[in-house]
Amino acid sequence: MTKRIEFADDSYEISYDDGYLDTLLDNLGIEPAASKNYVKRIVVYFSASPKCAKNAYLKVAEEDGLIYNTVVMSIKRGLDNAVYNGKLKNIDDLLQGSVYDYDYGFTNKEFIALICDYLQNHGYLNVKPLLNNR
Repeated sequence: MTKRIEFADDSYEISYDDGYLDTLLDNLGIEPAASKNYVKRIVVYFSASPKCAKNAYLKVAEEDGLIYNTVVMSIKRGLDNAVYNGKLKNIDDLLQGSVYDYDYGFTNKEFIALICDYLQNHGYLNVKPLLNNR
């Protein structure tokens, strides 16, 4: 799947494997469906603006007519469910070394960054900056 997005005055074309991302999040236990949908979109948008995760949250909130905190809390609920159902620890199978902290888990941003980095490193997500016509 390919998306064109704009953050501030910059435009990007982001190509990613939507099916693979879906399966990945299912295997990590991200649920309910609304939380998984937000995680997917935040991962894609974060890939274009990794220095400021808030941009990705704000973009998704704006698209859905929501406030920022609604998106943040929905993703947190998805992560909490993944911890509760025991599937989030499967992230250790994806990444070299142990990254899952059984006592602490992940913050939203840590999780988004890990998934984004994994997808980019394995060729499932690519970002291409576009030149703006000014």
